[in-house]
Amino acid sequence: MHQELAKYCTFKLGDDHFGMPIHDVQEVIETFEVSQIPLASPYVKGLINLRGHIITVFDLKKRIGVQQKQNQSHEVCVIVKSQGELVGFIIDEVEDVVDVATNECVEVPSHISDSMKKFLRKLSIRDDKLLLILDVDKILSLESLGDENETRSK
Repeated sequence: MHQELAKYCTFKLGDDHFGMPIHDVQEVIETFEVSQIPLASPYVKGLINLRGHIITVFDLKKRIGVQQKQNQSHEVCVIVKSQGELVGFIIDEVEDVVDVATNECVEVPSHISDSMKKFLRKLSIRDDKLLLILDVDKILSLESLGDENETRSK
């Protein structure tokens, strides 16, 4: 029996493991300089110049409400394409590209908070770790972007 596989770029935010469809990921940048934007939302880190393209960079932990680590010194920027536009997400560390079979995924349980659930596509268990699969379009949707109070880190 043939199982349908999907490829995901996996990464860490704090102690949690996340993934996003590999077809959304354009590249990973380890060295970058972010220009701050005055009066920007708390989850907008700023802008970067990537080979002549100005890209908005989001702090993904703040955006989806993951707790910040106290001594996090190294950050990586994942450049993704969503609805024809390039944006960057600051993450802690890229892990791997993995194949996930459709039957290895489950729907997001109803008891997960709505503020997190709205950003998730599904869940999977990989190597005894919970993999939270993100929906890039939902993270960047105007409806979600307007809801700052729910996603601010405490």
